[in-house]
Amino acid sequence: MNCKLRVLLLNPPFKKLILRDYYCSTYPKAGYYWQPIDLMSLWALLEKYAEIKALDAIVLGWSYKKTLEHIEAFNPVIIFALVAKLSQKEDLHFLKQLKKKHRRIVMGGEVALDQDFDFNKHDYIDTLLTDFTSTAVLEYCLDGTTRKRLTGSFDQTFSIGIMPHAKFEHPAYRLPLWKGRFYSLLTDFGCPFACRFCNTNHLGYKTRDLQEIIAELQILDYKGAQQIYLRDMTFGAKQAHTTKVLDLLAGYHFHLRGYLRADQVGSPGFVDRLVKAGFKFAQIGIESPCEIERKNLGKPISNACIKAAFKMLQSKGIKVGAHFMVGFRDDPVDIFHQCTRMAQELSAAYCSINLYQVRLGAETLLSPTKNLSQRAYLAMLCYNGPRYLKFLLQ
Repeated sequence: MNCKLRVLLLNPPFKKLILRDYYCSTYPKAGYYWQPIDLMSLWALLEKYAEIKALDAIVLGWSYKKTLEHIEAFNPVIIFALVAKLSQKEDLHFLKQLKKKHRRIVMGGEVALDQDFDFNKHDYIDTLLTDFTSTAVLEYCLDGTTRKRLTGSFDQTFSIGIMPHAKFEHPAYRLPLWKGRFYSLLTDFGCPFACRFCNTNHLGYKTRDLQEIIAELQILDYKGAQQIYLRDMTFGAKQAHTTKVLDLLAGYHFHLRGYLRADQVGSPGFVDRLVKAGFKFAQIGIESPCEIERKNLGKPISNACIKAAFKMLQSKGIKVGAHFMVGFRDDPVDIFHQCTRMAQELSAAYCSINLYQVRLGAETLLSPTKNLSQRAYLAMLCYNGPRYLKFLLQ
């Protein structure tokens, strides 16, 4: 590849804070925002072969005009852009303005998973990227062709190179109940669990090469990293791999957080390994406070299992956040109260109530037409407000 080939990794501007990475589309419910792992992975894949610029217009707070001016000044040959379902109309309109005769535009993000995407209507989009860890990205840049879709491989492991952590250190990247800078680390891709409301299972599942993780941990340690957010959709999904990753992490002094499944916490020695590795915060998806509804959603985990997982983690000094999802047809009238009550019973560090929305690639479940966002916000404010105030005063 010509070393002068310019590649832009773009998280487009928008009128409000939005998260577009890992094939999800969400509005942050509080003052948090993390690094777009898709763009970090693509940088790692292409770093040796291209002149790369990453532009996260959301974290920078840039307008459409300012973003456009900076893009044209760089004049990229290839643009990899994240497009969210929530901002699809605006995102596509902006990308259309970026199209030039010599330029290829590759769309990632949730909309890239749309099996019915109309390339004729959106002829300025050359390619859809459905796996941001795929080496097909490199091949695409090397041969200069235009393809309709860039898919991943069926390999059990993947290797992308070392992520450019120094390029994603903006102070606006922050997480709830953590102070200061943090870094993102990916140890696997996709998810082996088939929850009905989620599309991650449809991405497949593969683990990251351990030697590559070792090299990245050494770099993070050299940089003086203290807090690391494990960006796996379900950390611990493959216990054999997770055990090896935790043993590697135990050789450092990082503070860790990530998503865990409650039904895996009780595995022999798992919590002890989490503690040794430096786990400080576990985020557990409960989804519904009703055990039967949880089973209907494809997550058959009992209340007893959830309570045991919280208690086991908390007994070892690991804080645990409770994540719920509302907006289904059979939700009771007092669903928000039930969520906060269960969080209270679990002594959760915080309560996150998410509104269900159909994800591309996942099953479509019924949801109400009424707007529940204000009720969710008030419920979380009542639960999280005093806890966050206490955190700030520490």
